Amino acid sequence: MNILHLINDLRVGGTEKSLVNYCINDKKNRNIILTFGLSDNFKNLLESNNIKLIKLNILTNPIKTFLQLKKIAKENNIRVVHSWMYHSHLISILFYFMGYKIFWSIRNQDITKNNLGIKTFLLVKFLSILSKIFVKKLFYNSTLARTSHSNMGFSEKKSILVFNGYHIDEEEIDKSDEVFKSLNIYRQNNFFILGSIGRYHRVKNQLMLLDSLKFLKENNKNKFLTVFVGKGFNENSEFLKKIKDYNLKENVILIDFCQDIKKIYQSIDVNILTSLNESFPNVIAESMMYGSPCISTDVGEVRKIINNFGWVILNNVNELTKTIVESQALKLNRNKEWNLLRDNCKTHIKINFSLDKMFDNYEKGYNS
Repeated sequence: MNILHLINDLRVGGTEKSLVNYCINDKKNRNIILTFGLSDNFKNLLESNNIKLIKLNILTNPIKTFLQLKKIAKENNIRVVHSWMYHSHLISILFYFMGYKIFWSIRNQDITKNNLGIKTFLLVKFLSILSKIFVKKLFYNSTLARTSHSNMGFSEKKSILVFNGYHIDEEEIDKSDEVFKSLNIYRQNNFFILGSIGRYHRVKNQLMLLDSLKFLKENNKNKFLTVFVGKGFNENSEFLKKIKDYNLKENVILIDFCQDIKKIYQSIDVNILTSLNESFPNVIAESMMYGSPCISTDVGEVRKIINNFGWVILNNVNELTKTIVESQALKLNRNKEWNLLRDNCKTHIKINFSLDKMFDNYEKGYNS
């Protein structure tokens, strides 16, 4: 079956990564991605896996855009249209009038005006009406996302819960890679390495992590390093000022973009998520999949993902600091328990969040 996926663009974010993961690992169907923006950070990865990527500028004549979409669908013998973001959902409706089945993936749980902004909030309200008429199925990646959208008026009877699925890449890391070599030097010098993976954003709440690191620097004699990976850190003056004011320059590394995020997961000891809200954070499951336990605020499906193999905390600096110290002590003083925790993280994700389960659930939706 040929599936056309619609997405705003391919910048580095959770939804974009989930779509790329879907397409690369789906061996049963032929997947084509249609984007409407300029960013395409995954272009090389998609092309190396023979995934067709089409870019279309929709800010042209509406009639011409409709004809272009029709041509793309016909030339690629599309059977299903699957969109992944709100603006793409709106565009997907055009395919309904061409006779195609429409499916939406919804991966956001906080749909308040404060979080979305008034324009996107009104769009979501409009989409809730369209969902009842034009859409075959709504795929949610968390119970909270489904509940919040159902409360907004999205069709509840069309909803399907599909948790993200993962596959461990067993290929060896390139040990000549500069990032890997750098982090390995810290490891050899007994640094406890923390990770914070995801673009800088107020909702991600990374400033709270800096506040916690300040306490660690002042009150904990054990050596530590924190690796922030994602767009926006080097451009945010408030974030950079806190690093300077807290005297954390020797304890922080900023990485703008990492194509092979696996090398980060395999180089850190603990991954930290400080978000104020999430639906199904990929960074938690991916980190655990490679044996790095996580400390996370209690958002989205985090409790289900982490289970008993990590730490779920209140959104509080003191509790975050206490938990980092606890995890560091576990590694330093109870090595057998630490290694068992790492192994349990891998096993838990492999059993409960497999790609096979994810694809089975999507297939049920497509065929319903």
